[in-house]
Amino acid sequence: MTVTPAYPPSERALRDRGVRRERFNARPMSGQHSDGQGTNTVAGRRKWLLGVGSAVLIAVLTATVTGLGEKVINAVFPPSPSQLLSYGMEELGDECGVSTYLPTRVAAATINSAPPYSVEDWARFRHRAGAAYAGSDLVQVSIQGESARKITLLGIDFEVLRRKRTAGMTFSAACGDALRGRGLQVDLDAEPPRILSSSETTEGIVTAASSESADTSPISFPWAVSVTDPLLLYVLATSHSCDCVWTARIPWVSGSKKGIIRIDNGGDGYRVVGSDGLAGYSSTGTSWRRYQ
Repeated sequence: MTVTPAYPPSERALRDRGVRRERFNARPMSGQHSDGQGTNTVAGRRKWLLGVGSAVLIAVLTATVTGLGEKVINAVFPPSPSQLLSYGMEELGDECGVSTYLPTRVAAATINSAPPYSVEDWARFRHRAGAAYAGSDLVQVSIQGESARKITLLGIDFEVLRRKRTAGMTFSAACGDALRGRGLQVDLDAEPPRILSSSETTEGIVTAASSESADTSPISFPWAVSVTDPLLLYVLATSHSCDCVWTARIPWVSGSKKGIIRIDNGGDGYRVVGSDGLAGYSSTGTSWRRYQ
């Protein structure tokens, strides 16, 4: 019997069988056929997915550049009203030059005692029975958007509860420079309360002395804020003669959403007592000196 040696098949023989040399020794991947059709199917799907992803990315970038990005983002991820913005308030009682009103029964015992020395001492001093800010009250308001939407602030409205002022005295520590920033000064004695001055720039003087110069470009509403463009606003509420408790409201809109920012000290309001006609004392560091 004649035995024929097992030589590797020739290229021609392989072509006659419909087999390619590069696939002859390859192991088919799971889910594929050895004839290469599975590979082509997977590759085609990958190309299709990459094409769709690229088209979506280009559409989003184009919408953003043309100003439609905000609508696209909010259509896909609609924010709730509580997520549109955040805000906070802080009463700045530790600023230099702030005066404290004390009713007579408390003030009489204060004159003969040593003045507060540290910031903590002054904070406790301003929380004595019947104490209030004298002449002016400074509140810092911070507002910032929390989504791609822009928030439009429509204005600021003040409400005042006026009471008859009781006899008393004022106590202060003169120091430091004027506070600069965006802000406004409101007269609580006027009916309705009236904005006396304001500044839309960060170089404006909020607690201005008459001899100081500053940018006096008035702040105007509507005013837009966003996650990248927050607003830090100082509100200086002043009174000459009343015992006033004041609050303020800033209405806002964003598309179909709307709301109100309440500046109200947690519902208690902010109290300021007019200082005109009251005896005033300033600290020398070791004692009180009367200046009016």
